[in-house]
Amino acid sequence: MPVTPTFSEDFYKKLGQGIAEEFVNWFNQAHTAFRATSKRSMSSTTRASNPSWSSASQSCGLPLREELGQMAATLRQEIASLEIKLCGEIGAVESRLDKKFTSLQAEVRSLKILVRWLFGFWAASTVTILAAIIRMAGT
Repeated sequence: MPVTPTFSEDFYKKLGQGIAEEFVNWFNQAHTAFRATSKRSMSSTTRASNPSWSSASQSCGLPLREELGQMAATLRQEIASLEIKLCGEIGAVESRLDKKFTSLQAEVRSLKILVRWLFGFWAASTVTILAAIIRMAGT
C-alpha cells in the first residue's frame, strides 16, 4: 500500500509540483522496498526454523536502551551542573544589584539633603527680598 504524504502549500510553491511529486514517488518506492525486505526477513518460516530469533530480536533493543540510559544520566548531570552555574550567576547578579541599589539609596539621600538646603536658601532669600520690598514701600 503506497504512502501518500501531504505537504504544505509552501512546500509545493518552493520546490514546484514536479519535484514534490518525485519526492512522493521516492517515498512510495522506499516504502515498497522496505515492506518487501521486511516481509522476506520476517516470514513465518524464518521464525519457525530459528527459535532463537525472538530472543535475539528482543535483546537487540537492549544496547539501545543502555545507551539511552547512559545518555539520560549524562543529560541529568549536565542539567545539574548548569543549574549550579545558573544559581551562581543569579547570586552574582543579585549581589551586584544590591550594591547598585545601596549606592542609589545613598545618592537619593544626598539629593534629599541638597534639596532641603536649596529650599532653605530659597526661603531665606525670598524672605529677605520681601522684607526689603516692604521696607522700601513703607518709606
